Parts: sequence; structure tokens; C-alpha cells
Amino acid sequence: MVSVVVKVAIISRAFAWIIQVIFNGLITDHNAAAFRLKPLKNPTEGDRVIHHLFEGFSKWDGSYFLTISEDGYTQPQMFVFFPLFPAIVRTVALVIHFPFSTVISFRSSLMISSFVTNTFLFVLSASLLQKLAERLLKDANMATAAAVLFCFNPGSVFMSATYSESLFSFLTFLGMLAYQDKRLITGAVLFGLSSATRSNGIVSFGFLIYHWIQQLTRDTLIAVSAGKTNVCLYIALLSLEIAIFLTGLAALNFGPFLLFQMYSYSQVCHSQRFTFPATIFEYILPVNSQVNYIPSSTPPAWCQKSLPLPYSNIQAEVWEVGFFNYFQLRKIPNFFLALPVIVLSVRAITTYCKQNWEYVRWMGLLPPRKLGTNMPRVRDILTKRTFYILLICLSCCCLASSSCILRCSHVSCSHRAQSFLYLRPIL
Repeated sequence: MVSVVVKVAIISRAFAWIIQVIFNGLITDHNAAAFRLKPLKNPTEGDRVIHHLFEGFSKWDGSYFLTISEDGYTQPQMFVFFPLFPAIVRTVALVIHFPFSTVISFRSSLMISSFVTNTFLFVLSASLLQKLAERLLKDANMATAAAVLFCFNPGSVFMSATYSESLFSFLTFLGMLAYQDKRLITGAVLFGLSSATRSNGIVSFGFLIYHWIQQLTRDTLIAVSAGKTNVCLYIALLSLEIAIFLTGLAALNFGPFLLFQMYSYSQVCHSQRFTFPATIFEYILPVNSQVNYIPSSTPPAWCQKSLPLPYSNIQAEVWEVGFFNYFQLRKIPNFFLALPVIVLSVRAITTYCKQNWEYVRWMGLLPPRKLGTNMPRVRDILTKRTFYILLICLSCCCLASSSCILRCSHVSCSHRAQSFLYLRPIL
């Protein structure tokens, strides 16, 4: 039997697609200096139909993801887009294109693949969120409500467009479930895959770190309460054991991100030159010339930095991402655009902190009996404690994300970055 959440998720994707088709046809595209897809040579009638149905989902970052899926990493600025999502889209597109190669181009197959893949992953993400919320809250109705809100979140369109948000949400929620089940290695692998999807994936390592800090605190309290001799030696050995295990988990979590950064650095800073298909080069030259990023054999200046991380340096050079760089008068309208999501995020954090201040004060590290009588009365204190512990992590994650977006990123990205984060603390 199909659950309510699955039905709502499918309906929300159909609604997003219909709205995209209507408004993409009614409203002329904004003439922004943004990367655009290269024109199709000799498009078929099938291509024109697919283009009409899905073109609205292939704008802005979607153009980059489709180009990477079709031609690979052909420009330095493309290395800020991580490879897992375009690799999956390309694989699915190959399957779709095989029986229809005479009717549509591979580009059209990629557009279909992206929409189908993201729709499938979004439905799975909504189901995982419901399962995660129900496990934490022990309340099926509230879990369903959270999942339904997720289906109609402010960044809903990005979940269907050729963006990596749906894949990232799926891997993150699945990793959280593994974390809840104490399957930390599985969780680290899933978080690692999410870091091969979006850079935000490395932040999820905080869940694993918190788990071990909590265990160290708990075992230390037990050792002190039991009056063990050589408590300091016991704590030192326990800390060493945890540090070794965390190192292994960190390798799984950060590995994909770091490997892609190494590959990006080698391509941008050490390759003699890129191989640029003429059509791609000619089509994006006006954009690159505006940011002084014309392909050449000379490596960018940031390659000589002590920490030449491609992701942050390319974003700073091409999109002016940096500390308060976005605070400009001409960008004030974008702050109003992002305001609802930022307000929801801040409201969720402050509400949680006010209602559970004693728990927040000690970051959930002390057992409930140490926190006095201000804790909510619950039937199953262990289940409720686990719930509050995870929500502390989620609230910190939401706070860090909101703060980072306001200070260093483009605030217009808040709809994407916060679209499922702001729901977490109010679960």
C-alpha cells in the first residue's frame, strides 16, 4: 500500500513540473551573465518537445550539471560542481537513450534522466524523513506532517531541477538513520557519498564526532561515580581509542571530497591545457571574459596559495563568494527573497533553545537526571533523550548553515541549503 507521504511527494513533483512548464513558456528568461547550455545541432521534433517540457529545470547550475554529464569537466569553474550527481544522471541517460537514439539527442535523454532521477530520489527522501522523524518522535502524525512540509519546502523547485539537492537529501537522511541505528561506519560512508555530491556533506561528520564526545562524557562520569582508580589513565586510553576510530570514520567521510579537490587541483593547476570543444568555448567565452577566466595554459593565481583548495578559490574568483562579499546595495532584493527561509531557520533554533535550555546549555552531554526538573516529562526517557541529543546536532547544523550563508555565501542559496534544514529543529 502506497503511503500518504509517497503520494504527496509524487503530487508535489508533478505540481512543480507543471508550474515549470507554464511559467517557462510565459516568462522571458532574465538576461543574466550566466553559463548557458551550448545549442543543439540539428534538433529533432522529439528534442523540441523535451526542451519545451524540461528546459525550465536546466537553467543556472542545471546548465553546468547537464554540460558535465554530457561533456565532462571542460572549464575550470565547473570543478565547484561535484561529480556523483552528474555521473548518476549520465548513467541513467545512457539507459534511456539506447532505445530512443534515433528520436532524441543525448542532451534530451539527460534532461529526462535528471527529472526522473531527482523525482525518484525526492520521493525516497520524503519517506526516509518520515521514518527518521517517527523513530525520534514516536508520533506517526507529526512525522507525516514533517515529511509533507518537506515536500512543499521553499526550495522545492530545486529538488526537481537539474540540481544535486535531492541526491544530497537522500544520502543525508539515510546517513542519519544509520547514525540512529549506531551503524557509524555505514553512516560515515553515506555522509562521504554526500560529500561527493555537495560540499555540505563534510559537515555531517559532526554527528559522528558528537556521538563519540557523548560516549566519552558518559563513560567518564561512570568511571568517576564508580570510584575507579587511575581514572586519568582510563580516560586517556578511551580518548585514544575514540580518536583512532574517528580517524577511520573521517577518512570515509572526507575522502571523496578531498579526492575530488586533488583531482580538480591537478587539472586546473598542473595540466598543460584543457581540451575545449570549440562550440563550448565559443559559447561561454563572453561569460569567462567578464571574470577574467579565459582558458589558457597559465594556471590561476590561487594555485600558488599555501592552501589552494579549488572549491573555495574558484567560487571566490568567479562568483565573489567570501566573507561579507555579498553585502552590496544592488543585491538587497536577494536578501528579501531569502528572508522567509532565514526567519524560519532562526525561529526554529530559538524555539528549540527556549523550550530545552538546560539541555542546550550542556549540549546534551549530561544524563537527564543531572539536568534538574526542567526536562519535559516523557514515558520513555531514553528515547526522548536520544531525540533531544539528535535535535541539538540538527539545531547546530541549522545555525551553522544560516550563519555561513549570511556571512560568506549568496543569500539566494538559502532556499536550497535551508530547504530541509529548517524543518529539523521543529520536528
